Amino acid sequence: MKWLVPLCLLGCAGPPPAKMCADVCTKLVGECAFDAFPDRDSCVQGCAYDVTEGGHVHGFGGCLEEAECDTFAVLQCARTYGVQ
Repeated sequence: MKWLVPLCLLGCAGPPPAKMCADVCTKLVGECAFDAFPDRDSCVQGCAYDVTEGGHVHGFGGCLEEAECDTFAVLQCARTYGVQ
């Protein structure tokens, strides 16, 4: 029963971080063509690490959409949400 509450919190908060990382990296590497990562998989690994360090990938994903691949706006999003 102890795992039920955290599981619900994760499930109720939106898509899981792994799905959000995959979506964010598709945008960063695929659509925006940022050179920060050699490939999408590397980006996903970095994003997953940022999540374990307290990064907020859900907020970053929304901010990234608004940034529309503008480098400075994307960097500001990363700083704001603790995602590198």
